[in-house]
Amino acid sequence: MSEASVHAVLGIEWHAPVLAPVKHAVFEAEARRHTGGDVPRVVGYIAPCAWLARTFLASLDLRFSYADPATLPLIGLVASHENACRYCYGTRRAMLRIQGLKELEIDRLEHDLELAELSDATRAVLEFVRLLARSSPRPARAEAEALQARGLRPEAVAEVAGECANWCLGNRVATFLAVPPEAELEALPETFVGRLLRPLLARKMRKNRTLVAPPPALEVHALPYAAVLAPLAATHAGRMFRDALAGAFASDILPRRAKALVFAVVARSLGCGLCEGESRRVLGAEGLAPEAIDQALAHLASPACDALEAQLLGYARDTVRFRPAEIQVRTRALADAIGPARTLETVGVAALANAVVRLAMLST
Repeated sequence: MSEASVHAVLGIEWHAPVLAPVKHAVFEAEARRHTGGDVPRVVGYIAPCAWLARTFLASLDLRFSYADPATLPLIGLVASHENACRYCYGTRRAMLRIQGLKELEIDRLEHDLELAELSDATRAVLEFVRLLARSSPRPARAEAEALQARGLRPEAVAEVAGECANWCLGNRVATFLAVPPEAELEALPETFVGRLLRPLLARKMRKNRTLVAPPPALEVHALPYAAVLAPLAATHAGRMFRDALAGAFASDILPRRAKALVFAVVARSLGCGLCEGESRRVLGAEGLAPEAIDQALAHLASPACDALEAQLLGYARDTVRFRPAEIQVRTRALADAIGPARTLETVGVAALANAVVRLAMLST
């Protein structure tokens, strides 16, 4: 497929990959350990950005202590459908097929939750996930409190939000980079081998969703956006996002100020005062004056921003709401302008910002 070609699968237009994949023995071995032998294609496309690769690998083994295990596998389908991620959407459908869901059941989950054979509580959780993934507008804390009124513990609601944010992060990374679909996995449920192995694979997947003991109290170091993680302090997702934030802001691929500007633009676009305020704090510490921050957020431009930051401001805004094929063209142009390494980290930072701003609704 040429770089300019576009194909539609499952109704989603998808370009050829924006960046070239690389081999990385350590991350590939880690992926095999998590999956039981397979290396997801996305690993090769994100391996040059170590913190992003580690975040993805951690997401493969994300555990839960409070949420309904039967509902958790459905969150990725709803979020991936809402974000139109061809890569994640295809893999999630295949995994649900392996677990025994029929095509009609999956279609109902995607298009009409009222027709799906779900309990009222599960339907409410998935509608919350749909709203959180869409974030147009971003849900307020009242939506989370409504789930608590149905009997969910605050920690369970936090885990649901954390899993949705986890998928929103992965959806953006895979979409912006145009990672090719996992064709063999998608075909597996219809093959003789797939039907033969389905009971074994389904049991393994259910085992991975068994609830585990909560982690020790989250130690939030002095890192940006730590306040967002407070509602997730007793969850494994909270630790994953803490490590992702620490890794992202410790990386030297992009300057710290450029990363904070990406977060600021996403926060402004989604109406999150908490994350915008934290972005302003970081930007001030990095030497950007308040009036320059105001200009950058109001106009996506400021004379105080350097050439790299000028490239990232508009791109960050485009990562909030997008069409897959269009954002892939946009990402390719960004790579031509700033190079593949900085583009990859920009994609990761923008995806992380979109996830963190969604998590902030638990606090605001």
